Amino acid sequence: MSAASPWPMPSRIRVLVGDFHPHHHFGHPSSNASPSSNEPIPGFEDILVVLKTGATEALTKLPVHFSTTLRNIPHHVVYSDHAEEIAGHRVYDALDEVDEAIRNTNPDFELYNRLNSGEEAGGGRSSIQAAELDDWTSATNTVNGAGGNPAWRLDKWKFLPMVDKALRHRPDAKWYVFVEADTYVVWKNLLEFLSHFDAEKPQYLGMQMSIGDVTFAYGGAGFMISNAAMRRVTQHRAQHLPELDQLTAFNWAGDCVLGKAMMDAGMTVFWGWPNIQSGQPTDNEYGVSYPDNKMAWCFNAVSYHHASPEEIEDFWRWNQDWDAENSTLLQHRDIFRYYLLPKLSPQRDDWDNLSDLPPLPERKIDSYEKCRLVCESLPDCMQFSYSYMNCRTSPFIRLGHRDLTGAKGAIRSGWMMDRINAIPASMPACSEQVWKYP
Repeated sequence: MSAASPWPMPSRIRVLVGDFHPHHHFGHPSSNASPSSNEPIPGFEDILVVLKTGATEALTKLPVHFSTTLRNIPHHVVYSDHAEEIAGHRVYDALDEVDEAIRNTNPDFELYNRLNSGEEAGGGRSSIQAAELDDWTSATNTVNGAGGNPAWRLDKWKFLPMVDKALRHRPDAKWYVFVEADTYVVWKNLLEFLSHFDAEKPQYLGMQMSIGDVTFAYGGAGFMISNAAMRRVTQHRAQHLPELDQLTAFNWAGDCVLGKAMMDAGMTVFWGWPNIQSGQPTDNEYGVSYPDNKMAWCFNAVSYHHASPEEIEDFWRWNQDWDAENSTLLQHRDIFRYYLLPKLSPQRDDWDNLSDLPPLPERKIDSYEKCRLVCESLPDCMQFSYSYMNCRTSPFIRLGHRDLTGAKGAIRSGWMMDRINAIPASMPACSEQVWKYP
């Protein structure tokens, strides 16, 4: 889901990663350290982690969480649009209590009804054909979401019912942490972040987004709701169910609908950016100015979005090693220096680093070396790629992916390592660990 940010965010240096490939090694900490055991993380006794997914992605995206991010979380629950068991873990139906008339008549529920009509009636997972799934996953994602994907249209209906169900699932939890199947949370940092808020008061925390006059917590980045806030919003929903169902039907973002319900119940979202991020672990704007002239570079990292299963597993292992070797909390600068930087090199063959800016049209670039010279001539150029008389540059730092065409030598990529290696020295010293405080 995409939504307009409520404030301007100029950036000086931005680091982006495209397709992730876990075979790249880290420079620090050592990646040879053993992952932690299954012992619960101290401090999570009163926290329920709620993971939202859908049947079209669950088999691909869920299993990695059970062996990594959720293995040390004592209390977690998974909600989807189809009840089933995956990798020995129960997945609950988030939508079975939505008004039956809505489920039977609203076209958003076409996929849900197919999935839940029973195997004998041609339902269940067998009702989804591979060609259909390919079409859905390739549906265009616009500023109003991926309306061509029936799983995406159905997803918005899960948010409010999921809140109700989570409260009933563990009514005495102090905090409820809502994540998605492509969310990564730095648990140690999350605990420290939550310690600055009174769980006995209504609290609604997340990365702020806006649609119209509603400011809400962006679902993919993860959001946190205190017990008091959960009780207040579920009571509000019970009193205004028809209006909220209508709002959901005509809105395209379920996290926005939840945010509207929270607002109407007297609660506003605490702006958790830049601790809480909407991009991948290495998709960060390190030069963004913030109050008191602070930058995201020095802020502690709580959560990320759009992480593939491979990236989740690899980043989780790196995160385990970091915690084993460092007593300090993980900051965005650490991810740049020790997670992304070791993956870059001056040149990589058969690799697309997703550089996307063409040079001036009057310049004829007919070799990789000439393309490098173009990048060197541009003060803000951080990387470039060359393919068949096509030279592209970028002021951003992206890892990218192997060339998918299979044609050997079709594309080569390079990074301005002297410029990139100089970035840490140009940034603040980070003498303190920084949070967005309430």
